Amino acid sequence: LFNSPEDFYTRWSTATMLRLIRFSGLFISVLLTSSYVSVLTYHPEMLPPQLLLVLTESRSKVPFPPVIEVMFIEIIIEILREAGARMPSKIGQTIGIVGGI
Repeated sequence: LFNSPEDFYTRWSTATMLRLIRFSGLFISVLLTSSYVSVLTYHPEMLPPQLLLVLTESRSKVPFPPVIEVMFIEIIIEILREAGARMPSKIGQTIGIVGGI
């Protein structure tokens, strides 16, 4: 899952570091998304009062619950990533940059 074909053509130390970065990126992406939803939905007392006020004010303008919001964001990111991979090189890079912005 975390091996890439280019890992076999680089030094073992570089390949190991890249695998660790891939693994930590997966762990962080899964952990941050679920933590965001659980803290906002079930445990708002874990947040500092000032941050809770800011988040409550910003959440009042969003018509969806946090779970649906995160699902929309994940789907949009996946669509942009697939579009960038399937397009020709220059257009794919542009889609990646525009999606990041």
